Amino acid sequence: MRTRTTAAGLADATGVTTLGDPKDNTAGCSQEAAGEEPHANDCAALITTDTVSIYEFGTPKVAAHWVKEMPKDADWRQVDRFALAFGARDQALTSDERRDELEQALGDLVAKDQ
Repeated sequence: MRTRTTAAGLADATGVTTLGDPKDNTAGCSQEAAGEEPHANDCAALITTDTVSIYEFGTPKVAAHWVKEMPKDADWRQVDRFALAFGARDQALTSDERRDELEQALGDLVAKDQ
């Protein structure tokens, strides 16, 4: 399951056609994608939408590192090798209930993919 597919799967699983204006921002979290030397904590992919940013990492351990290191005033949620973040663009408007729903839906997608 790749991140762009994950964004589409989350939209479908939560009853909407899109999470809103998906953008590939992988270069913002990966030194390798930005043309620099790869780093062990690089993300594999980042899709930012109006609702949520979906980060994919190589392992759950790297995802946990990112979630732990992010500012405490931002809402970051780890799901396996993914992290969901609600700090960019219009994401602050995403309700707590919707955030919970997206987290649960991603957990279900990951479980189905394994």
